[in-house]
Amino acid sequence: MTTINATQRAEYRKLLLAHGERASGLTDEQLAERAAELAAANAEPTPNAEPTPVANPATATPAQNDAVSSAMQQLLAALAVNGGGANSDELAALADRVADLENNPARHIMLTVKQLQKAEPITIEGAHPALAETLDIIELYPITGVSPYLVGGAGSGKTTLGIQLATALDLPFYSTGAVMDKFELLGFVDGHGVYQESALFKAYVNGGVFLFDEIDSSDAGALVAFNQLLANDVYTFPDGNTHKKHPDFKAIAAANTIGTGATRRYVGRTPLDGATLDRFHMIEVNYIDPIERGMAYSAANAVDPEFCRDTIDKYIAEVYHHRATLADIAPDIIISPRATQRGAGLLAKGWTFDRVVTSVLRFNLTPDQIAKL
Repeated sequence: MTTINATQRAEYRKLLLAHGERASGLTDEQLAERAAELAAANAEPTPNAEPTPVANPATATPAQNDAVSSAMQQLLAALAVNGGGANSDELAALADRVADLENNPARHIMLTVKQLQKAEPITIEGAHPALAETLDIIELYPITGVSPYLVGGAGSGKTTLGIQLATALDLPFYSTGAVMDKFELLGFVDGHGVYQESALFKAYVNGGVFLFDEIDSSDAGALVAFNQLLANDVYTFPDGNTHKKHPDFKAIAAANTIGTGATRRYVGRTPLDGATLDRFHMIEVNYIDPIERGMAYSAANAVDPEFCRDTIDKYIAEVYHHRATLADIAPDIIISPRATQRGAGLLAKGWTFDRVVTSVLRFNLTPDQIAKL
């Protein structure tokens, strides 16, 4: 009878889970036997494929990376070399890496960029596919004066993209949502005569990436001020001083619409004037399967690391079906990746599949709409 210690048991369980197999319910002997079979079948390691460094953001291209396959091959090779009973920190780290990549499909998407202030390029793991195009527009800003305008549905990753842009440029990230008054955007002098700096002020004066989110839901006066700020190299803020635009100030806008006004899905949006739109380059930010799937896996894994992956995949397929069908019959209904994430977590909590579908995906649908699904 095979006897394994707790560390070995944990390593074997991670290995089977990373290989898409269930580890629960197996005896120690069955667990060790299956791990040995996997090790024997994959004894030769595959070198890890590194993203190709690029000269500058303009030439950066996101690519699918065989990170899971490579990491698992390394793990299996290590197990084979150590007779299936390794207990080293290196082996544990490899097992964690495999499990992490399996639970986070978005990490397969990588982008390597060369930062101006650093000798070594930086690789952004889980890079949004629209990051390369966004970097291109930012790089051309000193020449064109045109900034990125990220347009996409709720929960499509626009804020994440802004954070990744700041990381790629090695700059601090600032943001604001919809503003109903220009002083929310520019800052204000309080009752004690002290100027309260805004996120925009800090980015403009000190350098940084500033995301103006929900720009299509903001006050017209604020948009006029923002347009003037982008058009000039100096700007007078409510502190009474005229400040010079920092060379590392990068502005991006984000919205659910293209700036032409309300839609059936986003009824509270206002049109942006032509002068404002002319200062932006539209970048479509769509729902991305690896990112959305990774959100679902992570939510379920946080509740129950051994929860059945097939059930989550079945739920994701149901989300996609509802989203596609409702786009035609009820375009005002939004099913964002947040619904995918929430539903996966509830499934892992023990909710039935039908209960999750009803409460998360269909809670605001009419009987006629449900009948068409």
